Amino acid sequence: MLIRAGATDAPTLARELTAHSGLEDLRRTLHLQFGQRSTELKAHSALRSLKAVLARTPSSASRSLSRAADRLLADTHVFRELRVLSGLRTGGLQLRDADVVLLERVLGGEGMSPHIRLGMPADAGPEQISRLALTALRFWRSQAGRPTIDTATVQACACAARSCEALLAR
Repeated sequence: MLIRAGATDAPTLARELTAHSGLEDLRRTLHLQFGQRSTELKAHSALRSLKAVLARTPSSASRSLSRAADRLLADTHVFRELRVLSGLRTGGLQLRDADVVLLERVLGGEGMSPHIRLGMPADAGPEQISRLALTALRFWRSQAGRPTIDTATVQACACAARSCEALLAR
């Protein structure tokens, strides 16, 4: 079909096949979901490695450091965001399509900056960001509190609310 449509040489055919393969969408998704979270993911990995080393050298200092590492490792929100974003691909949440788009954005599926997460222009000021983050927080909490939705949707909405809380804390 691509050859009939005008891809007459190998480079053109290769470009067309790549465009149709979805490879660029995959690269973009991997960058947005993992590349932009690389600092948090590396820190988590380093803390896990530190805990392993501390476990091999027990002392009062190592136990104290291990407890401090445990406190830092307890915040697994970045992994919850990734799980929800992954689940969005399979569908099944009891949300309107427009709310699924908002959910993906607030969880960092389109970028990690507060402006992108809240769908605001890059020149929005801190007060505007706080005001919209608070509005979004209230919205996602209300969605999570709907009595007729399933557990997966409640968890996704609660995760979005936690993301909004993190935006407010900045």
